[in-house]
Amino acid sequence: MARMLALDWTRNEARYVLANSSGEKLTIEASGAISLSELADADFASADKLGEAIRTGLSSVKVGRATPLLGISREQVELLNFSVPAVPPAELPEIVLNLAMRESPTITEESVVDFISSPDAADETAKVTAAAVTAEKFRWIQQACTTAKLTPQKIVLRPYATAALLPAGNVRCWSIASAKTLI
Repeated sequence: MARMLALDWTRNEARYVLANSSGEKLTIEASGAISLSELADADFASADKLGEAIRTGLSSVKVGRATPLLGISREQVELLNFSVPAVPPAELPEIVLNLAMRESPTITEESVVDFISSPDAADETAKVTAAAVTAEKFRWIQQACTTAKLTPQKIVLRPYATAALLPAGNVRCWSIASAKTLI
């Protein structure tokens, strides 16, 4: 049986669900929202203040060794769509990173970039949707989680989080960032 803690936040609140999973059965133990509205804009900009508010809000929930899963909003990432030529699968992550850096002035080699690709039946290309988080923003997210005493096993892009739970079919997922998955 696996225990999971799903968490995401907006400017006004952090939402969580604590659940147990056994086979195809999912049992929700607790869920709720932690108000963040008392954080001033300057406090919300501080990863430590946000992490402390989340840790305090979760203190009444017996999280224990639950595996944390973090959902981040689209405002924290940059989404890019482009086509790439047919290349060997091992070369695709590097090509996507290079195209993402060319398309966006905020994406660098230190950014965390993840992507999904699907072959285009009409020609020898693949359609790619890439999600990128700047290195600075990713460090901020990690610091907030560290202060909250959470080590997320997965970081998902909130609008795609539900789709990530479904069978992928012929869509292939790749990750440039070896430690984290964004989509």
